[in-house]
Amino acid sequence: MVASSGRWRNLGAAAGAATAVLFAIFDVYQWAAAYASDHFHNDFTFYYVAAKIGLGQGWSSIYDLSLQQAQLDMLGSGIKVAELARYISPPPVAWLALPLTPLPYAAGYWVWSALLLAALAGTWYLAAAVGWLPVIYGLQLGQPGMFVALGVAGSYALLRAERPLLAGLALGLLALKPQLAFLAPLALLAARQDRAFLGSVIAVGALAGASALALGFDGLGAYEARLSFAASVPVNRELTLA
Repeated sequence: MVASSGRWRNLGAAAGAATAVLFAIFDVYQWAAAYASDHFHNDFTFYYVAAKIGLGQGWSSIYDLSLQQAQLDMLGSGIKVAELARYISPPPVAWLALPLTPLPYAAGYWVWSALLLAALAGTWYLAAAVGWLPVIYGLQLGQPGMFVALGVAGSYALLRAERPLLAGLALGLLALKPQLAFLAPLALLAARQDRAFLGSVIAVGALAGASALALGFDGLGAYEARLSFAASVPVNRELTLA
């Protein structure tokens, strides 16, 4: 009986692995097909553009739609700024893309994609992540969601290793896309992980403060306007419970 149950368990594991490989192949195909059809149809384009604006015109200007359009035109992207085609991410996302601006766009995109894959691998190692649809969609668009996932997984691993302050600091990656895991620090507080919660407040607070200083009053006003507009777009409202 024991041998039989072990055999079925092994068969189940093999079937699961085979299914995962098939899904992974399909996901990579979808990603490659999307890039082949339009190199610029991804969110990294806007991170790259915002980084170039910050470098050339100052960080308070990264939400200026006319400057975004000018940079998009210089890239030859064929993209026109529209409801769902504009940079509205927090400043740290543009800062993260800044080292890639000396590279040609295509090289920058693939370096960025490699970093996302590295973050996925790290998250998988730390928390056994499942490569389901939102993961490949985020990779396809070049969104920084995997960096946030790595921060959360890293925080969990550091908590298990009894390094609570570092666990909280790892959640600083939430600043890249706060809506994905903004409840994580509150979960630490509810679990009475006070040092970890303090670390998260320090990390996220430092990046938020640096962002505010970099943007200035005018930049903060422009950012608030872009977020308010994005919240009013019907398709965005359909994808949230808020």
